Order: sequence, then C-alpha cells, then structure tokens
Amino acid sequence: MKKIIGLALVALMLMTACTPSRPSKTEEELKAEIKAELKAEMQAAEDITVEDVTAEDVTAEDASKEVVALAETEVVADLRENRVFAGLLSSNTAPYFLVLTDAYNPIIVDDKEYTSLAFDADKASKYLDRDQFSYHVEGFPIFSGKYNYLEIEFDLNAAYEAMGYLRVDDYKVISYNYGPLENKSSFPYPNSYYQEIIKTLGLGVYGAEEVDIKNNEGYNNEVFKAAVDLLENQGYKFVQHGNYYQVINEKPIQIDHVPSVNELCMMLGIEISDLNISEDGGYFMYSSNWIDEDIEFMVYHDEPLKGDEKVSLINVNGLKYELFGLRTGMNVNEAFELLKTKYERVYSHHSDTYAEYVFNVDQYAFTLNDIGFDEVVEIGDNELVLSMSLYELLD
Repeated sequence: MKKIIGLALVALMLMTACTPSRPSKTEEELKAEIKAELKAEMQAAEDITVEDVTAEDVTAEDASKEVVALAETEVVADLRENRVFAGLLSSNTAPYFLVLTDAYNPIIVDDKEYTSLAFDADKASKYLDRDQFSYHVEGFPIFSGKYNYLEIEFDLNAAYEAMGYLRVDDYKVISYNYGPLENKSSFPYPNSYYQEIIKTLGLGVYGAEEVDIKNNEGYNNEVFKAAVDLLENQGYKFVQHGNYYQVINEKPIQIDHVPSVNELCMMLGIEISDLNISEDGGYFMYSSNWIDEDIEFMVYHDEPLKGDEKVSLINVNGLKYELFGLRTGMNVNEAFELLKTKYERVYSHHSDTYAEYVFNVDQYAFTLNDIGFDEVVEIGDNELVLSMSLYELLD
C-alpha cells in the first residue's frame, strides 16, 4: 500500500508542477486525497453483485461448468423412454394409490407383461370428478369411482415392479374420460361424500351411541362436524343405525304395494337398462338386479324385460325408503307388532307350522333383519330394524 501511495504521489506532484495556474498542495494533503480515492475504489469492488457481472466477466472455468451441466441434461433426456398408457382407473385403499388397467395392451419389462400401472394420486386427483370420491377412515378422500378412463405419460426406464404392479413414481396426465383436462380441486364434493364421512367415522371410530349426533364424540372432530353442519343446513336428519348414523331427508319414499319394474325404477330414478342382468340357473333363465346403499331389488325373467313385470325381491337397508309403513331405525318389537295387526304369518311347509317372524303381504314374504322362516330368535328390548325384506313366495 505504501508503494502504491508513493507512486501516486509522484505522479500527482508532476501533474501539479506542469500546471502553474493551480495552487500547490502540501505532501500531507496529497497523501490524504490518494488514500480516500483508493478506499472508495476498494469499497466499490466489495459492493459488486452477481447482477453487475457482464458476459465478458465470465471466466473460462465458469463457461466450462455451464457446458458440462447442459451436457448432463441432454444425457438424462436421452436416457428417458417416454411411454403413453391408457385404461380404466381404480384404486388400492391400503396403502392408497391409483391403478390404471388395460388388459389388452400390456407393457413388457424384462420379458414380463404388466397390464396395470400403479402410481400416487397426487397429480391425477385434481382432474377427477368430485362425485367419484369416497372418504377414507384415515382422514382423506380416495378415488372409488367406476368406468373412468385416464391417459398418462411416464418414463418406462424409471418404472419398477411393486406389489405385482408396474410402479411409476413420476407421470404426466394427458387426458381424462376422453376430454380435455380441467383442474377440479376447488369443485365441491356432493352430499353423498359428506354422508360417507359420517358413516365411515361412525363405523370406524366414534360409533352412534348418542341419539343426538351433536352429543357424539365425533362432533368434536373438525371434519365430522363440518359434514354434520353442512348436511343439517340442507335439511338432512341423522338417525342411529347400528354403529353409525344414517343421513336422511325428512320424507322417505313410500313403497306401499308390490311395484312393477318400471314403477320401482322411476322411484329410484334409474332406467331398466341400468339393471345388472345375469343367468339365473334356477327357476328362470335370467335375473336382473339393482343395488345401492339404501335398497336392492331383483326380478327373475325368461324373456327380455318389458317393465310391467312385478319385482321378485326388495331389500331396504337405508332410511331413504319406507316399506309398507315400516322404516329402518324403528324398534324391532314395535315393528313386528304392527305387522301382526295387518298381516297373517306365512305357513312353513318345512316345519308344518306358521313362521313366527315372516308375514304374508300380497303373496310376498315380509320379514325384518333377515330372520328366516324356521328361525328361532331372541329379540332385545332396544334392538332396531336394520333391514326389511320382501320376496316372492315360490312353491
């Protein structure tokens, strides 16, 4: 530093000597000025940021690092083998992940065929319709829909086998149900999803010992409470049903006679074409049925259904329907007393006696809680009606 100041002092003195009009400065003044200038330059050098460095300032070493990084990126891209796979979507619940299946176009890896891909739901869930979800007891929505078509792209070289599936950790969704993608993350879930929350947490965690659902321990759970409040604000009621609460509208759908297939389909809001048909292998060639969480019905037939056939069987398991004036959730003893005042008991040819808890309603057998013809049961004072069955009496 002393050498630098000395040289600068000499230069400044020479410049001063060559300029007679400028007043001369002492040596101490000149030294002070030079020190101030050097200090300012050093401070400016320390304040330089990355943004101040221009392309000319990049060293050869920096440039070589950029070239290497670019080359590595290109090598990784060259190692990828992008593959598109499409099929029907389903899920595995424990552990939870999505499964995509195409039985006709398997993927071959190491001479082994895979018809199903497994992958986490994080990237795909936002595109799926909200009414395709149910509630998992561990506290999150899970895909449970049917007949959903998904198309994804993934790196085949990064796929591996897990639990019998070809597992994919990274993927891109291309299409859903043959249409353009739409982020549905903010879309509301249907009421059935919130009903599922109450049922699932009741069966798996909280039970339904309290008549008033708001006195149940589950009402302290934020998710449970939100579901109860949302449904209650829409006019729904909560009724004890075994180990959980059933969620119902105030007015049930009345079934007060043996309906035809057309009549019952209209009550349920479905079409005859929605029924599941299969070979019967018994008295008839075929049986067609419908099952949901509240009701099941079946009709036996030899010819294609016309709709005017009487249903062969009805099982009511939920509070949405009332069958011949009875409803699930009633006291069982009270329900049987009502049946005894209106109908005759069915005669059992097997035991040559009348069944205790099976009643003849328009030549159909009517019973509660699946009690059979010759079954001897003890019914407790507080037992509830959990199911009601009406089925055709066949010789």
